[in-house]
Amino acid sequence: MLKREFLNIIWLAILLLLNSLTNLKVNAKLSENKITSDDLRQIKQNLVVLINESRSSLGLKPVALDVLASKVGELHCKEMLEENYFSHWNREGLKPYMRYSRAGGKDAIIENLSFSQGGSYYDTVERLTNILKEMHLRMFNETPPNDGHRQAIIYPYNTHVGIGIAFDEGRVKLAQEFICRYVEIMPLSSQAKAGSLIDMAGNILNPKEYELAGISIFYEPSPQTLTREELNNRGSYSLPETETILRPIVYGDIFYSDGSKGEIEYKKSNGKFYCQIAFPKDRKGVYTIVVWLKKDKEKFQATNISIDVS
Repeated sequence: MLKREFLNIIWLAILLLLNSLTNLKVNAKLSENKITSDDLRQIKQNLVVLINESRSSLGLKPVALDVLASKVGELHCKEMLEENYFSHWNREGLKPYMRYSRAGGKDAIIENLSFSQGGSYYDTVERLTNILKEMHLRMFNETPPNDGHRQAIIYPYNTHVGIGIAFDEGRVKLAQEFICRYVEIMPLSSQAKAGSLIDMAGNILNPKEYELAGISIFYEPSPQTLTREELNNRGSYSLPETETILRPIVYGDIFYSDGSKGEIEYKKSNGKFYCQIAFPKDRKGVYTIVVWLKKDKEKFQATNISIDVS
């Protein structure tokens, strides 16, 4: 009886040793094939090249890699991977333009997200690059009416893009944060008090080509923490419907259709503009400021600046 127990102990020791040796081999392989931060930077640059090839095929201008937007996308991808969800909202209930604003961004932003799972993407640069390429082309090759990702990629007013990537043994999350950079906004606080006024000043970077169409302030309630189930059940995102519109001041005998003269001081010659934005006393939440520019008769968003009003 003692001999049998002794043999069992010996066999258990042998199995533990073999398992330990196997783990050492696996860990050595993972270490050997580890994707470095330099590799990731190059992968991101390669993705920008691919995005620009997609845009060039339609005669569109290229976009440049943006550092801040990349950080925003990267943080979101890491949270999605760690918390095991897939959504444009994060756990705090923040939409892409809110996350970008909190990070210090002021430009207009359009977010594309994609994911892949069930393979081995972590061990070589080639495998990770190939799956990311497939993910981009899957979005670019969408067809109407379900082509929202494609429309973001080929939006003609995009100037920059942030690339966020997070991955583990069998999952990859990808964020493309497209940026429209056409105005410079003077420093603005990301927080304000209900009932207060803030000064907003800025200038159009190319006033000869673009002019100010107006400024919209969109209101929505303060975000709430979301569960994993709530996040996974949410689809596309958008600005809210509640909107206040400010217009450039007109002079002389000119009036707007409602009889007003406008609220924004604007010099078309140099592109400078200024206005005051009021936050109602009885409505706390998030106010997102959208500066609208126009070229000929076409309008587009140049900012998505979210301010938390308490």
